[in-house]
Amino acid sequence: MDFENDIPVVQEEIVDEAVVGGKGLGITALIFSILGFFPCLNFCGLSSVVGFILALVSRAKNGGKLNGPAKAALIITIIVVSITIICAIITLATPHCEHQWVETEKVAATCTEDGYIKSHCDLCDSDNTEHLDKGHTWEKATCEQPAICNGCGETKDDALGHTTDCGVCTHCNKEFRKQSPVTILNWTYTIDYVGGVEWSMNIRNNTDKQIKYVILEWDCYNAVGDLIRDEISWETNYRTRFTGPLDAHATSTRFCNATKFYNHSFKSSKLTEVVVEYMDGTTEKVTNYHDNVIG
Repeated sequence: MDFENDIPVVQEEIVDEAVVGGKGLGITALIFSILGFFPCLNFCGLSSVVGFILALVSRAKNGGKLNGPAKAALIITIIVVSITIICAIITLATPHCEHQWVETEKVAATCTEDGYIKSHCDLCDSDNTEHLDKGHTWEKATCEQPAICNGCGETKDDALGHTTDCGVCTHCNKEFRKQSPVTILNWTYTIDYVGGVEWSMNIRNNTDKQIKYVILEWDCYNAVGDLIRDEISWETNYRTRFTGPLDAHATSTRFCNATKFYNHSFKSSKLTEVVVEYMDGTTEKVTNYHDNVIG
C-alpha cells in the first residue's frame, strides 16, 4: 500500500518539472521576441522566428497552454512581423525618384582641406552632399624640374636630369651641342706623281687640359662622291695619330700624315672619328653633336 501511495507524488513532481521547463522556454522566447525590435540584433528576422518557435515549444511543454512569458513572446513576434510587413509595403509603394540634382553650394577641395558639393532635388525635395577629398595634383618630374603640385606649387623628389651632356636626351629628346675638344685648322692635301695623298693640318686644343694624342680617321672620295680605296692597303678610310703634348688652348705646328694614301682619283675626305686622349689618362670622343670640329 505504501508503494501505491508514492506513485501520485512522483507524477506530481514530473508535472511540476514540465511546467517549470515550459515557463523557462517561455521566458527565453520572450527575450528573443524582444530582440526582434532591434534591427541590429534581428538578423533577417531570425530573433523573432526563434522567439516564435520557443513560444510554441513552451506551450507544448505546458500541456497545450500558453504561460505568461510565452504569450507575451507571441504577441511581440506578431507585432514585429506586422511592422516589418507594413514597412515593406510602404517601401514598395513609395515611387522611386529619378533625382535631378541642382547644385546649391560648392567648396572646392584644396591640397590640405576637404571640400564638398551640396545639391537639391526639386522632384522629391531631397538634399545631397558630395564630399571632395583633399590632395595634391602632381605634375610629373621632368629633366629640369622636380614633380610639382599644380594647386599649391609644392615640389617633391628631384628632377630626372638629362641623360647626356652632348647628344640627344633619351627622356625629353632635347638636343645638346658642345664645343669640340679640338678644332682641325687649315686642312689641305697634295697628290704626288704616283697618286700618294698627303694631308697637312694644324690642331687647336679647345680645352683646359693638356692633350697627349689626337686620333683621326676619315673616308676618302673621288670627284663624283664615290668611296675609294687605297690601292695598296685596299682600305676605304685613313687613320692617323697626332702626338702632343699640346697645351690647353694652344695650336699645334703643322702636322702631316706619316703614311700616304695611294689613289690618283682622290678629291675629298670626310671625318668619321676623332678621339682625344689627355695627359691625365682620360679620353673624349667627338660626335656629331660637337661644334667647330673643322675650322
